[in-house]
Amino acid sequence: KRPPYSVMDKHTTEQIIETPLPHWQHSLATMLDELKTTI
Repeated sequence: KRPPYSVMDKHTTEQIIETPLPHWQHSLATMLDELKTTI
């Protein structure tokens, strides 16, 4: 069972793919902008 407050650590993923991952808020804003242009 997960603890009440748990945050996913993206450090290992960034090491494996050898690139930094964007902050989730930036990715969300980008996705919402893309949705606006397709509607």
